[in-house]
Amino acid sequence: MARPRQKQRKKQAQASSRVRKDRLGTASAWLGANRRAVILIIVAVSVILRIIYFVEINASPLLWQHRWDKSDMNHFDQWARDIAKGDWLTRRPTVPMHSWQKQIATDYLKEHPDRAEALTKEAAAMSPPGEPANLLLVKWAGGLTFYQEPLYAYLMAVTYKIFGGDHRWVFLWQLILGVLTNVLIYLLARRMFGDLVGTVAGALAVLCSPMMFYELILLRESLIVFTGFLLLSLVTRAGDRDTLLWWLFTGVAFGVAFTLKSTFAPLAVGLMALTAYNLRGRRESQGSRRCHHHCRVVRVAIAHAKPQTRRNLGVFFIRRFDLRVDTLHFLVAVQYSLVRSSGLP
Repeated sequence: MARPRQKQRKKQAQASSRVRKDRLGTASAWLGANRRAVILIIVAVSVILRIIYFVEINASPLLWQHRWDKSDMNHFDQWARDIAKGDWLTRRPTVPMHSWQKQIATDYLKEHPDRAEALTKEAAAMSPPGEPANLLLVKWAGGLTFYQEPLYAYLMAVTYKIFGGDHRWVFLWQLILGVLTNVLIYLLARRMFGDLVGTVAGALAVLCSPMMFYELILLRESLIVFTGFLLLSLVTRAGDRDTLLWWLFTGVAFGVAFTLKSTFAPLAVGLMALTAYNLRGRRESQGSRRCHHHCRVVRVAIAHAKPQTRRNLGVFFIRRFDLRVDTLHFLVAVQYSLVRSSGLP
């Protein structure tokens, strides 16, 4: 009796599986035939949700949370405003100087009176005169090297220069990038896994509140997310077209991305390695041609990252050796301050 029941259950499971596959296939075929409608729905819902979100934030104190001077939002905002006022080469230090950082520097100077005396004289000779603790923080952070990657601050500065100092204009293009990100997610998932998966991925992206949350904050996270999906789209498109122009354009995009977030460098290496892995089994001439294309991508990306790197290395190595180890001093000072504050011997 057991075997006939098992066979019957197996047949029922197989029939149910076929029905599910047929339904999924029908749904995928329908979505494939209505791709424009799917994109329009994704765009429309994304825009509506962002309008509601902006109206709520615009009527609340959260619109001004970047004024908190101990936040990265305030750091980017002040940096961008300084650039927009004319400091396009960022000649001033970009390291944030929060109260907890100043306290660590002050404690360090109390424990090193010789260093404190030298910094006091150097700060007094500045125009306008500065504070020894602030000067020490600047030296700890590498002097005039970029404390963080500069692209986001410069995009904000251009926005302030063109439209005035209202940060809501920055929010506007971040919201637009959020909508485009949802579309990119749909297109990428559709290309790799089919129309049904692409539609589900697009719907999840539209309803992903953390992604939308960062679009009304003066932080670069929304731009980083958009850039990541854009780079992935460019690599896949360049692989399909397999032309020198597309690979060079991809290299330019990676070079610009490096000035937004340096962690895009491992992504570039990983994507190029994955593309090279996919070349297995191709004709030698094709593999050789694509290898040259990949080399051009790397060279172009490095070339576009050179200005930032050259500037940082230049202002870093023209100083004395003792200033080049100040970052280590800062880390030691932080640990020392934590031990003192905890009451441990």
